[in-house]
Amino acid sequence: MGIRNIFIYFIGMSAMILTGCTLTTQQNSITDEAVIIIVEPVDGTQFQVGDLVKVRALVSSSVGVQDIDLFVNGDIVRRDQLDVPLRQGNMLQPWQPPEPGEYLLQLTMTTVGGNIVQSNAVLITVVGETTPP
Repeated sequence: MGIRNIFIYFIGMSAMILTGCTLTTQQNSITDEAVIIIVEPVDGTQFQVGDLVKVRALVSSSVGVQDIDLFVNGDIVRRDQLDVPLRQGNMLQPWQPPEPGEYLLQLTMTTVGGNIVQSNAVLITVVGETTPP
């Protein structure tokens, strides 16, 4: 009977170890792979004062995007909060430059998981007369 008890003990311990390993791997959190890329306008594009600059981006997030911010020269000029998290698609954020000059455009998105992801930066030039207020 002693050998049988040792065998049962060994089988029980092996099952517990395998179950423990399985549970540990199942408890890993979901990785949030997120990307945002400005595809329009391209770097170096020239606009006239008063033109509408269509900032178009491709977005992708395994958990979904909850908001996207448009920055111009480091200042936020537009925030779009999404009612339904976007996992993959296009985002259009138009902006109208107030005066001639060079403007650095960049987007930042926040995922449902709380990650903040920055896009590539695009430098545009705006020429012409300043529009009256």
